[in-house]
Amino acid sequence: MRNSYFERTADFTRLLFECPRIEQAHQQWLQALDAIPDPILLHDNDGRILRVNQAYAEKAGASYSELIGSPYWHFFPRQDDPLPECRAIAEGADYRSRELHLATGEAYQLFAYAVRDPEADQRFAFNVFRDITDEVRHQQQRQEQEAFFTTLAETARDAVVVMDPEGKVAYWNRAAEEVFGYSSGEVLGKPLHPLIAAPRHQRKFEAGLRHFVETGEGPVVGDTLELEAQHKDGTVFLVELSVSAVQFEGGWHALGILRDITRRKTRERRLARTTEYLRALIQAHSALVTAEDEGQLFQDVCQALADAREYPLVWVGMAREGADRPVEVVGSAGPRTDYLDTVVVTWDSSESTGQGPTGRAIREGKPQMTRNMATDPSFTPWREPARERGFASSIALPLQVDGETIGALNLYATEPEAFDDEEQSLLEGLARDLSRGLKALRTQKERDESQTALQEALVDTVEAIARLVDKRDPYTAGHQKRVAELSQAIGRKLGLPEDRIKGLYLAGLIHDLGKISIPAEILNRPGTLSPKEFELIKDHARAGYDIIRDIAFPWPVADAVLQHHERLDGSGYPDGLNGDEILLEGQILAVADVVEAVCSHRPYRPAFGIEAALDVIQNGRGTQFSPEIVDTCLALFRDDGFLWEDTEARSAP
Repeated sequence: MRNSYFERTADFTRLLFECPRIEQAHQQWLQALDAIPDPILLHDNDGRILRVNQAYAEKAGASYSELIGSPYWHFFPRQDDPLPECRAIAEGADYRSRELHLATGEAYQLFAYAVRDPEADQRFAFNVFRDITDEVRHQQQRQEQEAFFTTLAETARDAVVVMDPEGKVAYWNRAAEEVFGYSSGEVLGKPLHPLIAAPRHQRKFEAGLRHFVETGEGPVVGDTLELEAQHKDGTVFLVELSVSAVQFEGGWHALGILRDITRRKTRERRLARTTEYLRALIQAHSALVTAEDEGQLFQDVCQALADAREYPLVWVGMAREGADRPVEVVGSAGPRTDYLDTVVVTWDSSESTGQGPTGRAIREGKPQMTRNMATDPSFTPWREPARERGFASSIALPLQVDGETIGALNLYATEPEAFDDEEQSLLEGLARDLSRGLKALRTQKERDESQTALQEALVDTVEAIARLVDKRDPYTAGHQKRVAELSQAIGRKLGLPEDRIKGLYLAGLIHDLGKISIPAEILNRPGTLSPKEFELIKDHARAGYDIIRDIAFPWPVADAVLQHHERLDGSGYPDGLNGDEILLEGQILAVADVVEAVCSHRPYRPAFGIEAALDVIQNGRGTQFSPEIVDTCLALFRDDGFLWEDTEARSAP
């Protein structure tokens, strides 16, 4: 399309050639040309300059006298031959236009118009060079940015989607094809919201998009939004959506990053379940230690499991003799205990009511699992009342005293396949300890001995829990056990009573229990943590405390766990305690924790060795750490030759 401004200038030039005697108009024309910032050139058919404006003379770097009558291509643009457009005008064309890119990096839009002198029957070329260097550079930058964006988007593992101002998909990367199952050809130019599964999320998405299109304010629906998306095959899955505003040709566009978080949510749910199990097991073992009669024992264990894991039903049934061999409920907890009023459970193999998990557990003395109550034929007698209460799976664990199965511990869950191998193993250990507690209550003579055994069983369980935490953080595997060993040694050298040392050891075993709530990718990161991530790490002391604070330990385990990062001068966390506000157990754990951590390898640094670790606590003596505890720890290593139980294994190549 011809440029209207320059076209009018060329038309005026033609008029002047047709009326060359209008001298005043001719002078005005020359003045007008000089006022135009773009280089302007008038030349004859041979390419010799007839007129130029001031901008052309400046660009050519020559005076008017040097330019007039000379071949224009000797000056600007500097070439060996005339421009093709000018030759075309000389040969009869009326108009030519194109972009002209010079070796200097400059760019011009050339407008070439034909002008004819009717009296001399001669044609001339009127050329305007419009400087478009900045426009071309900006266009190149846009192209480079778009190419860079495309490269990033196509290699991204998350779905990258761009929506135009009408809310239709303008870009769809390869990851989006994998996440949603649709090729780019199937979605480009179409709205995104049909891929959002939940109607409530669709409405929120559409309302936010309208506001975004009208204002250009993003993100569309909040910083991030968790949505139920729908795959091409109909599968519904969870995505996390974040949206930002980007300016493309045609207005504001929405750049959406969609991440499939199904696995992450599964891990989070599993982590939450594991944390609940830890709380349940520790509470249940606490009940074993403190119970004074069978009824209290059964009820406390059931209540601990139901509260911590939020099972809808936990109950203990004892095998009774009789014609139909009934199972008597002796303890129950949970919001669905009414289920037990509607069912009959026996352990007689000849009756259908004895073919369920409880009856089989009592008869066979082995754990019995109902993975899916809706499909397990052995659960038929109880299926309907279980369905009405939302039960989906269960586990029955035998209780044995002196080799004889006397009952079963039963747990019910609201989802199928709720009890995996790890959870089953932990629960089996609990059932064995419950049996030992029952025997202790029944045999007064063995009460004290059994009570000690139960406390040891509690320690064994806590050690198993500590190993579970270590699995999530391979770089600190065994850290809690070694801190417990050193704390125990410090306590003994300080002359603490053995009972108190036992509690100190137990606190050391689970002092980092709260790390189970921290994502593994943060725990194992080799690089520097962000301030937000470090704050999350610092929360582990309180997180561990929250898990065990309601458990009736005979020792101040929870408070010691909470305080193991406090310092005498108040510089510690989480509460900034100082001096005697910190328990002795917390002060001992603080020293043992630092020593073990400094001399061991971490993902972000190599091991510094024991001498470096001892220097750290010595430098903090009296300010951060108790002088007496520091001196005791130094003496253990330097005078007594203290070694951890796994020292040789740790030092092996």
